Amino acid sequence: MGKLALTEPQVKRITRQIEAHGFADGAQVGDFVSIHWSWVCEVLDASALRLLMANMRRYLALANQTL
Repeated sequence: MGKLALTEPQVKRITRQIEAHGFADGAQVGDFVSIHWSWVCEVLDASALRLLMANMRRYLALANQTL
């Protein structure tokens, strides 16, 4: 049976702001960001990215126990 897994990071065009309004106005091309409903929510620094990846791996492992 299949298991859930992360893919390699992908480069995507995502909405950062409309008419000078957004959640992460300082985001730049090449930044790692959190995204919700195709909107950039925040720029992730190295610490936040490591924490996000560690938690994602942990929750994927838990989810895969039920598949």
